[in-house]
Amino acid sequence: GVAVINVGAPSEIELKELVAWTMGFTCKNFIYSSALASRSSKVTIVSPSKMSPWSAYKLFLVALQTMNLTVVPKGQTLEIIESPRAKEAPLPLYKGAPPSSDQIVRAIIRPEYMSPEELSQVLNAVKTKDGAVTSLPGAGVLLVTDTGQTVMRMREILREVDQPSPGE
Repeated sequence: GVAVINVGAPSEIELKELVAWTMGFTCKNFIYSSALASRSSKVTIVSPSKMSPWSAYKLFLVALQTMNLTVVPKGQTLEIIESPRAKEAPLPLYKGAPPSSDQIVRAIIRPEYMSPEELSQVLNAVKTKDGAVTSLPGAGVLLVTDTGQTVMRMREILREVDQPSPGE
């Protein structure tokens, strides 16, 4: 059977309570600085029904995003950091499709017909404020750092715009 998670009564919670709730159903280790713990930002999570652990984890990532935070893997631990810092973090690298979530990931996107420079102009228009699109023309690829959902959207755009020119 699928485990279900109950959110409980709506109330504002701080980061440490949010992490404690998430640890309860993920059994993952989290680490974050005391500077983040002392921030006054809070979040309210409301759910009309019980949800699966995966759905609850996705909700956790959205809650972090509203606090301008994200998670990056550090071995067996997930470190919670400010979203703008994620670009410099050692992130998992995806050559295929990354998980479609609000977690920050790094992916390689290889256009077939467009130049990496042309495609980077298109993808820079859809990246999030904390995302990055880097053209690597020598390799013929783009290195993209953004949320899994945004990278998936970028791949959809690639399928639409990376087409052979008429007459090819």
